[in-house]
Amino acid sequence: MAEQLLPSMRAGHRLLEIFERRPDVFHALLATPPGWRMFVRFCQGRASFEQTLTRAPVRAALALLDRLPPRRGSAADL
Repeated sequence: MAEQLLPSMRAGHRLLEIFERRPDVFHALLATPPGWRMFVRFCQGRASFEQTLTRAPVRAALALLDRLPPRRGSAADL
């Protein structure tokens, strides 16, 4: 069972880590038409965290967010 859950748990941790560092940019990306469509697919159970992270645009956005400094006053600063 753990082998099946581990990829989704890792993907969820990755998304949470990025969100905690830059919630402003994370929300801005979700507010775009492609970001919103992906969010809707996830909420409807048609995409998992793991599937979401396999998409090239999502990987590119996360790579960009990795290069940005943490937002001042974010949880990453604590």
